[in-house]
Amino acid sequence: MLRDYKSNTARLIIWQFQMQRNQEALEHLAKAVKRPGKQKFKIWEDGYLAKEIFNPEFMKQKMDYIHNNPLQPHWQLAESVVDYVWSSARWYLQGEPVLIPLSSLEGWFFSY
Repeated sequence: MLRDYKSNTARLIIWQFQMQRNQEALEHLAKAVKRPGKQKFKIWEDGYLAKEIFNPEFMKQKMDYIHNNPLQPHWQLAESVVDYVWSSARWYLQGEPVLIPLSSLEGWFFSY
């Protein structure tokens, strides 16, 4: 499941940069490739670090980390969690649509 998610989202991210003609981003992703014969762009780190969600607090902690990661000084991909185009924060915090459709986690653990 994670392999398919990574593959499909990588394809969408690359497509988005190509449609925007964002050569700077594409060059950055191309430089990250370690095995040029196998791939052209590197979106995800290798491997899977899956964590079991065992309570609502842990889930919220992980979602906060994911939503805030694009704001980190070394990335500077957005000024607000809802501004990052690939973030689900807009959907959770404002109820607005996002690029990758989501299912609600409400009822599983918490109301975000």
